[in-house]
Amino acid sequence: MTPTAAAPRWTVHPATQEHDEELLVLFAQVFGHEMPLAQWRWKYADAPVRGLILRRGGAAVGFWGGMPRQMASTAGVVSAVQNGDVMVLPGESVVGRQGAMRELCSAFLDRFVGPGRTYEDDQARVGKDDLGHPPMMADGYARRRTS
Repeated sequence: MTPTAAAPRWTVHPATQEHDEELLVLFAQVFGHEMPLAQWRWKYADAPVRGLILRRGGAAVGFWGGMPRQMASTAGVVSAVQNGDVMVLPGESVVGRQGAMRELCSAFLDRFVGPGRTYEDDQARVGKDDLGHPPMMADGYARRRTS
């Protein structure tokens, strides 16, 4: 008898406009207040794929939203992501290498910035940027390292 592989704990799927109402329900569960559909659609108007949905047993339990961007730096043009809504249902494992947040983040960066690349998170940078300026601590970007 050959062993069978265990089903993955979560599955990750692209979120499109057809998922907006489901994601607004998740938003309300996570943040404790509602967001109007019109505001959500305004936020993601330029992103046909709004981000990634994390599902457990078919139900949405997390979402990492953002808009892919190209940014100019002294090293040339780099792929970047402007983060949008990031959320995981209370009660889901959210910390550690096996957590829901790690699963979402890894899948999001692989899909929208590129698989197998390394990234730097401006919120964690210390020192000065490529132009000698202090880092923008809350700009919401994760950039592919150019060096």
